[in-house]
Amino acid sequence: MTTQTDLDTINASYPHIGKMLSEKWGTKDLVSYIEQLLQDTRDGSRRGFPFQVMTALVNIQSQHLQSTGAPPDHKEIKDTWARHSHL
Repeated sequence: MTTQTDLDTINASYPHIGKMLSEKWGTKDLVSYIEQLLQDTRDGSRRGFPFQVMTALVNIQSQHLQSTGAPPDHKEIKDTWARHSHL
């Protein structure tokens, strides 16, 4: 998977997310899962992640894309900033 440091960062505060990332690693569902995490799907009530966790999520997404060689499916990504987070 990705560097253990990134996963450790996520697991420290969000073990359920770390578990899902591990389960989805190597599948096309990982990119969609991370994109969903980065979008507010709670009508403005989502607080967002601490900077270190956000950075770790983006690093994991980037490493996943590099390892699979597959770009994300832009049809599923509605947020402009999220669309370019894999670059």
